[in-house]
Formats: sequence, structure tokens, C-alpha cells
Amino acid sequence: VVRVIETTINELEPEISADVARNGIYLAGGVSKISGIEKYLRNKLNIPVFTSDNGENACINGAGKLINNPDFLDKVLSEL
Repeated sequence: VVRVIETTINELEPEISADVARNGIYLAGGVSKISGIEKYLRNKLNIPVFTSDNGENACINGAGKLINNPDFLDKVLSEL
């Protein structure tokens, strides 16, 4: 997990990786439920790490918001 996060951050545009370094990352899904994962990743990556309050449902909640907002969905899809 650490290597994947590091690789992803290293492949970001400089201004985005600066935002990540400043604001940190948020974990969602099953990994966000691992006890102590935020502290472990914070120590390994030297960036702030947070977990979502409802991480196991984060993706479906986001998809629901997109479906309910067609203008935003069009914007997101046009940027892919």
C-alpha cells in the first residue's frame, strides 16, 4: 500500500503533489478500517493521513451524488 501511494504521489503534477503534501490523503474502503493505518502511513509517507467516517460506503455515496447532479457528472466525465 505504501509503495502504491508513493508511486501515485510521485506521478502527480507538481502543484497537485504539493497540495497532497500540505493537505494529506484520505483513506476510504476496507483499508480505512485497519486499526492504526493512519499513524503507520503518516510515519512512512511523512504526510497527513485521515480516514473517512464512512469509508466502506464512500465510493457508492460519491457515485450517488454524481448521478443526482448531471451537470457535475458531465464535468467530471469531460475531464477524463
